Amino acid sequence: MKRVIPESIDQMTDIIDIEGIVHSPWLSFLKTALVIAVLLFVVALVSYIIWKIVKKIKAKKEALYISPDEEALSGLSRIKNKKYLEQNQWQYYYFDLDEVLRRYIFRRFHVDVLDKTFEEIRFIEKKNVHLKSFRDFWSRAQMIKFAKRPSTPDDCEKDFKVVRDFVLRTKELDKREEPISIANNQ
Repeated sequence: MKRVIPESIDQMTDIIDIEGIVHSPWLSFLKTALVIAVLLFVVALVSYIIWKIVKKIKAKKEALYISPDEEALSGLSRIKNKKYLEQNQWQYYYFDLDEVLRRYIFRRFHVDVLDKTFEEIRFIEKKNVHLKSFRDFWSRAQMIKFAKRPSTPDDCEKDFKVVRDFVLRTKELDKREEPISIANNQ
């Protein structure tokens, strides 16, 4: 027998398929099932990632909350660390001390004193028992901040103590602590 190698595919007529190509319905089903499984996996993965991010953001928001008294006490210690008294910078001292007190009153008692002038605060203090004790402080602070009146370290320490004691006396109470009467301590 002699083998002849055909020169083109058209000459290959001696090989005939017994059956045609069989298309199984399972093959298309497996492709569809695989695509659906991959899509479900991607959706589950994206959902898990979003859930973790939201959980982390909520945890940061809870961790970032600082109570008004903690913020005020932190501000007071920051004022001490700046050593305004040693440098005779009375104005800066009273600007910072006044800002700490105003922020504390705003956050703790929800009385808007942040951007108020001394005269506006005097009008508000008639309605609020917590502000009446600071009339002398604000009067002295206004003179030192804006009229550049010199102060003494003793006056500064006294005003610092008044603000600190007020914060400690009116701080938010834990559930374990007993309430402190503000009227008795003044």
